[in-house]
Amino acid sequence: MEPLELFPDLWLIDLAVYLPKRKTLVIADLHLGYEEALRLAGVALPPGHLRKVEARLERLLSRAGPVERLIINGDLKHRFAPLSRYEEREAVALLRFLGRRFAELILVRGNHDKNVESLLRAAPQLQVREALVEDGLVIIHGDREPSPAELAAAESILIGHDHPAVGLRSRAGRVEAYKAFLLGEYRGRRLLVQPSFNLLVCGTDLTRERTLSPLLDDERLAAFQVYPVSDEGAIYSLGPLGSLLRP
Repeated sequence: MEPLELFPDLWLIDLAVYLPKRKTLVIADLHLGYEEALRLAGVALPPGHLRKVEARLERLLSRAGPVERLIINGDLKHRFAPLSRYEEREAVALLRFLGRRFAELILVRGNHDKNVESLLRAAPQLQVREALVEDGLVIIHGDREPSPAELAAAESILIGHDHPAVGLRSRAGRVEAYKAFLLGEYRGRRLLVQPSFNLLVCGTDLTRERTLSPLLDDERLAAFQVYPVSDEGAIYSLGPLGSLLRP
């Protein structure tokens, strides 16, 4: 799990983005409560997703440099409806865990994050923002396009929302999907799409499925660079997505 330096102040480390000059870590799409949703749908799962998320965070923090701030880039919770008791219990537990490790916590609101202000008492340092704009970097969840002011301020844009993954075919013909980062452009700005930090599902296999974010054009997506992440947190460079789409 060694960091991959894409740019001087933007590194990839496991499923997170590390901004060393800002001493900041960015994760996305935790979807707390998804474990409960699967069980209610009849899917048998062993408990413990939250503990696995915390353990993976601890592991990647041991590989990063100094980190004082954590940004959750949208979809802390899963349901579109107000917080369920299960979601609230998991979110409170996670925020307390994070509050012991980070001086500052920011949630950039995603389309699933309705009524999350009730969680502020669990972590007094938590801030809820619609976007984060600083020093040429714009962080939005990705369910909407940046506003004109956000776009004007952006040199780089960081989004989540799509839970990108890629299906890789072995010589035996078996296809296995891996969470992945995507790096491309949006209106002349650098655009990085980060994978979900939910460990129960891999995500949207972009070799077979369409994207959701209005910032991603399926016709241009083939030019995006793909960086899959292994279960152990190793990051690989596979070149453009289009090379994976060839028959």
